[in-house]
Amino acid sequence: MSIPAPSLVKVKLPPVSLAAVPHEERVLASAAYFSSFAGLWLIVPAAIYLWKGRQSRFLGFHAVQSVLLQVALIPVGCFGLGVAFAIMEAIEIFGSARAAPLASLLFFIVLGVTVTLPSATIVWLGFSALRGKPRALPLLGRWANQIVRDV
Repeated sequence: MSIPAPSLVKVKLPPVSLAAVPHEERVLASAAYFSSFAGLWLIVPAAIYLWKGRQSRFLGFHAVQSVLLQVALIPVGCFGLGVAFAIMEAIEIFGSARAAPLASLLFFIVLGVTVTLPSATIVWLGFSALRGKPRALPLLGRWANQIVRDV
């Protein structure tokens, strides 16, 4: 006699409408992400969280997730740039005339991925926040949700 395993039922939630989140909160949440392109990658999200993040869970979540994302991108960017420049150094030291074009291509691919993927993620999260959709990154979103919930 075996007990049947419970089935997982997917509950379809209604989409968040733009009216559910006030315009000011959506703009501030997207500014938390887009401020990284202006060089204010920790200052603006932290200021937004301290200013209005405790009043709105939506705004607090996006401000905290933006800070966590920017901090997580520091070692990712350093590693990617280190790999790219190690490739260039290897070209100069060990490179032959035949391997140089391929190694240069590899350098630009690594450098492009190191810059493009984080930027695309920031833009995606910023526009999602502007549209009023609470998009969460797999690990950082969970941490941001715990931080906002615990405060």
